[in-house]
Amino acid sequence: MGSVRELLVDNRMGMRRLLGPALYIGLVTGALFVAFRWWGYDDPYITYRYAENLRHGIGFIYNPGERVLSTTTPLFALLLALLGNILSDLPQLANLIGGLSLALGSLFLWDLAHSWKSPLVGWAALLLYPSFPLMLSTMGSEIPLYLSFCLGAFASYTRQRYHLAALSSALAVLTRPDGALVVVILIADYLLHQQRPIPVKSLLLFLSLTLPWVVFSWGYFGSPVPVTLVAKQHQASMTISQHFAPGLWTIVGWYSGHWHYRAEAVLSLLGVVFLVRRARTWLLFLAWPMIYFIAYSALGVSRYFWYYAPLVPGFIAAIGLGARGLVDLFARGILLSFNEVDLHLGRRHLSFSRDEAAETPLSTVWSSVVSIFGITVVLLLAVCQVSDLMH
Repeated sequence: MGSVRELLVDNRMGMRRLLGPALYIGLVTGALFVAFRWWGYDDPYITYRYAENLRHGIGFIYNPGERVLSTTTPLFALLLALLGNILSDLPQLANLIGGLSLALGSLFLWDLAHSWKSPLVGWAALLLYPSFPLMLSTMGSEIPLYLSFCLGAFASYTRQRYHLAALSSALAVLTRPDGALVVVILIADYLLHQQRPIPVKSLLLFLSLTLPWVVFSWGYFGSPVPVTLVAKQHQASMTISQHFAPGLWTIVGWYSGHWHYRAEAVLSLLGVVFLVRRARTWLLFLAWPMIYFIAYSALGVSRYFWYYAPLVPGFIAAIGLGARGLVDLFARGILLSFNEVDLHLGRRHLSFSRDEAAETPLSTVWSSVVSIFGITVVLLLAVCQVSDLMH
């Protein structure tokens, strides 16, 4: 009987732990779908055409009789084709998937922050990531889904759930080929820092999911590389176009006129400083947007706004780390001030260090206060982002 009761208690606790994430997913997905149900832009319609033809049995093609790979996201096209029997309006279906993906991506980044004991990064993920305009502008495309898989890979890898990391990484690669960067980063980190044998089963799982597409696309299209890559490279050489690297400043310029985005930029710079000094575990994650930026700059593609969306998760993490660093400095200053007051009042005859100060009851209260201050800062930024969207 005792074991049955313990099992029931464990099940109830497990359900309670899932209730919060489930409510968050439902709320964010529903709100984003209602707000962006009719949002769309031209590029995803290439994938919609592939999905529509596949759904009607014409084949994985854009034009009947022409085997040309023009979409960069085979998994997203397949998903739209499968779910298109439930919701036949593919642009709306894509927006629904986008809203769900942004919610899941936020939770994955929150989970990563929880693993690395960075709660303010988690709050930034939950509040800023799904409301960031550049992310929302990619609704309807594969980008939110792709990033949720990438974030899921990092979260699973950090928890040493290598099968889930392999599954997430494979799905990321099948959603966009540049998901391979995440695979390279995680494998390199494992080889450098893990003193254990390579998880062969996880590696085989990844290969069993990705290699069939490579073989199929090579035989069906003649190459697994989309022809649009060459087109985007040629576009970058046109006088009216702009290369990816300098195009970043154009994207930044879209947001520089708002004080809260400037505040986020300052916090992100503080976050980088804090990372170098006290949170180096985040180097693994922030290596991803840095390598991504270098890779896309080397490809020489033109500036398209959705190419910059994979930089957003790193930016959000840096904001959270910056808020953490700001709160940490604030808290230490307050604690040391109270230490000096206590000494002047004669309440203590010996000075104590910062670490000792952090152990006093007063320090516990102030740590809670400044943590709430940090959460409030992140919440204020999120409110400003949402306010901009509403206007």
